[in-house]
Amino acid sequence: MDAAKPKKANPLIERVKVQLTVDQRSALEQKADAAGMTLAGYMRDCALASLGGARAPKVPTAKRKRQQQLVFAEIHELTMQLRKVGTNLNQLAHQANAGIVPIRRDEMVYLISRIQVVMSEASAVMERAFR
Repeated sequence: MDAAKPKKANPLIERVKVQLTVDQRSALEQKADAAGMTLAGYMRDCALASLGGARAPKVPTAKRKRQQQLVFAEIHELTMQLRKVGTNLNQLAHQANAGIVPIRRDEMVYLISRIQVVMSEASAVMERAFR
């Protein structure tokens, strides 16, 4: 004999049709994706929140932790890149001060541009992390 599955207390059996423009649906899908939810779940939570009977949509705990881990990994990678560029800059400065190797302008321009690229990437990651 198969064990009967327990039924949900309040199964989702009622349907509501909504018509949207392509842009509206796209915007809703992006918000649902950012919240780590399906489109239907996101719309349900928004509708119920407007009635005052439910919470606003939030990223589920497991997804939120995974997103945080990805952000931390990205920040760590950027930190490592900055450290490497800083080490190269320090080595060049040490050699130039010792008179071993003259630093060429193109080397300095490259290092400064690399630092700017990594800093802009870090800024973008931080903005995404604190939305």
